[in-house]
Amino acid sequence: MLSVKRRSFPDVERIVQSLGPERLEAAKVELEASGKTTDEGVSQLLRSLSLYGFRQPMSREGRLSMWRKILSLIVQHGIPAIWFTLNPNDLTNLVKLRLAAYRSRHPEEAEGFLTSLDATYKRTRLAISDPLSSAAGAGAGT
Repeated sequence: MLSVKRRSFPDVERIVQSLGPERLEAAKVELEASGKTTDEGVSQLLRSLSLYGFRQPMSREGRLSMWRKILSLIVQHGIPAIWFTLNPNDLTNLVKLRLAAYRSRHPEEAEGFLTSLDATYKRTRLAISDPLSSAAGAGAGT
């Protein structure tokens, strides 16, 4: 799947129609080797395209896919009676933290990380909640 700006579409269409397997393979080899290609058409195509993959979390295509699924479910079952919205900016939201831990780690590793995070959070909260003890502890060591 790809997205391209409307004004660039005729040029992109012309380039895509001119691409053949040999030309694509040559550009692929160059891009893998140096990150650049000498094929001007492929370079222009890469500059014109906004390419997104479904494997990338929160990519444009992933969000559009989820949006289409939601609309399809609404068409099939009607408007939902309950709608949940997660605030991804909330640093203390337990659901968001759990989702983030599991997205980037294996399940066992995610649980260990969440346990250590919880302990760190509790220690920090305890230290912040009693600043007098923190000050007394710092004074006792000097």
